[in-house]
This record gives sequence, structure tokens and C-alpha cells, in this order.
Amino acid sequence: MVERPITLALRLENALSGWMLPTVLLGVAAAFGALYLFGWVGEEVTAAALVLSVASGAALALVRAAFEGTGQARALGIAAAGLVAAAVVLPALPTVLPGNPLFEGDLGAEGDRIALPAGTRGRVRLLVAGRLAEGGEPTASYRILGPREPVEGRLDRTASYARVGRSGRARVTREHNADWHDASIPAGTRELVLQRISGPVAGRLLVSGHRPPVSGAGTWALAAAALLCAAVAEARLGRRNAAGVPAGMALAFGLLVTLTATPVSAVGPALGAMLLGAIGGSIGGWVVGAAARRILPPQPRA
Repeated sequence: MVERPITLALRLENALSGWMLPTVLLGVAAAFGALYLFGWVGEEVTAAALVLSVASGAALALVRAAFEGTGQARALGIAAAGLVAAAVVLPALPTVLPGNPLFEGDLGAEGDRIALPAGTRGRVRLLVAGRLAEGGEPTASYRILGPREPVEGRLDRTASYARVGRSGRARVTREHNADWHDASIPAGTRELVLQRISGPVAGRLLVSGHRPPVSGAGTWALAAAALLCAAVAEARLGRRNAAGVPAGMALAFGLLVTLTATPVSAVGPALGAMLLGAIGGSIGGWVVGAAARRILPPQPRA
């Protein structure tokens, strides 16, 4: 009997088909969760670990499916894995872990200004963070001039009741203290100006500007391209729900994190995105994958 040569592809196929890599990813996410609960790592790092774990897990699932096929089908599966990982990481990771800003400053009174570095122009994401005064009104609003479209936002405090123990209920207060704003800075703009602030803000608004890897519209376009590629790969591989469902779950997670999370509040939205993404994303991925399977025949196996 002639032994099958051990190639790089065979090694990858064996590794991906086992339990080791998924277990490692789950272990990493659980470890960061434990560190976060004990207060040893912050919101940003923990949420970043969740983003990378979801993106890696989805990419590995697609690569595993790709190695079930050959030729064009395998190439499509691997391409889909890369697109899905990029569509999750590029918008979601800078949302929770933005890094060094292009500029930053604070605004407190109407007319306050933040100088912009020379040459600042084009699309930016503005992170505006503040804090409501204790015992005051539960909302405050602001309006900032400088971008092509003025930036408007709110700080909110909401109260609800949560179950405590088997029969008790306790009042829980949640504060929405930060928001991302997609903005475009016209050429020649030299400063941001606080035009209006109303409500009981404690202290000043902290404003920082960051250059996003992809624009808001680009985020959606990249996610759509990744899901379409995964659906086509699934159809050509002839493996039902092997690519569309994991891709849909990961992409929904990435979009939800990008839309709802901030560095100030990152872990809660990321966990919520995992739950909602698993539900809504799996349905969306199943629908798109089923449509692709009806249109495209599977690639004949060699």
C-alpha cells in the first residue's frame, strides 16, 4: 500500500477538522472574560478579544468547509474565509479598540473649540464621551460644528428592573455616555466648535477623531461581498449550511458591534451582538446560502 504523502494542505486539513483550534478559541475568549470580571483587563481589550475570536472562529469554519472540496470550490471557500474575517475585524476592532487618535480635545461651554491638525480632511469617526450629573435630568444633548454635516448626539440615563435571586427584583440604572459619529471634514476646516450643549453634563465632553479603515457604507458593502462569496462557495462545495450560516453569524456580530459599541461600553454590546448575531445572522446566512444552492450547481468531485 502506498502511503499518502503528508503535504501542507493535508496538515491544515487535519488540524482544522479536529477539536483543538475551536477549543483554543473558546478558551482564549473565556480567559479574557474571567480577567475582565476580576478587573484585570478593561473593556477595550476584552471586547477586542471577543471580536478576534469570532472572526477567527468563522474563518476557520469556512476554511474547514473549503478543504472538503477541490479546485475552484476550495479557492472560493478560502477567499470567503478571508473576506469574512476582514469584514468583521476591519470595522469592529477599531470600534472597541481605536488606538491613537488623529486629534483629541474637550468641549464644555457653547463656543468652545478644538483645533484640528493641519491637513485634516476627509472621513473620520468622532468619538464623543461625557457623563451626566448625578440626580439631574436623564438626558443631555450636544451639537458640534466643523464636519460637513453637524454632529448631534445625546447622553442618556435609563432605569429598569432586573431579577435578583429567585423572586427578587432590583432597580438597575444604565448610562449611555459615548457615541461614535461618522463625519466628513471639509478641506480647510481648522477647528471643531461646540454650538449647543443642553442638559446636566458633569464636566466636559471628550472628543477624539480617528481614521476608520473602512467607511460606514464600505462596512456594509464588505459584509455583503463576504456573505455573497460564502454563499457561492457553499453552493459550489455542495455542503448545505457549511459556509453561509457561520459567515452570516460572524458578519451580523461585526455589524452590531460597529453600530452599538464604544471603547467606554464595549463588552456588553459585544456579548449582545454575539447573541443577536447568532440568531439573525444564522437566518440570513441560511437564506442567502439556500438561494445560491438553487442557482449554482455543486462542482463535480474529482
